Amino acid sequence: MKLAVIAFMLLCLNVYVHALSEALVEELVEKMKLYGLECVEAEKVSPEDLTALMQRKIPKTHEGKCAIFCTAKKLNIIRDDGSFGEGDVEWLAKAKIDDPNVYNKILETHGKCKTNTADNEDLCEKATRFTFCVFIESKKNGLNKYLPN
Repeated sequence: MKLAVIAFMLLCLNVYVHALSEALVEELVEKMKLYGLECVEAEKVSPEDLTALMQRKIPKTHEGKCAIFCTAKKLNIIRDDGSFGEGDVEWLAKAKIDDPNVYNKILETHGKCKTNTADNEDLCEKATRFTFCVFIESKKNGLNKYLPN
């Protein structure tokens, strides 16, 4: 079950990582493994929600959505107060050097999705809406070639 959550979170990030160096990808994968395990345990995610997440569908329960928020919070994407963070600033700086085109597309995608999710008061819902917006916007701006089939 825990591995399924990790796999989902890696799917989310695969939008970006394939054009970047292997070392940078490995760094992010290690963070996601750690965060994924912590969030699954903390939120007690159900097998049904894990299945939904693996199929890139919105989880039905609040716990499933909160696992997404937990991860976003650990990555400094959404803060406890609901404001958007800068993301993992150190990792993003490396990504900018590694592949400026991918970096710019990440910023563009996040900017559009921040606008689409700014009003939601429930942080778990907000994080979920943001994550699924990233999937949609990635297809629009050409990052879909990095999404797994």
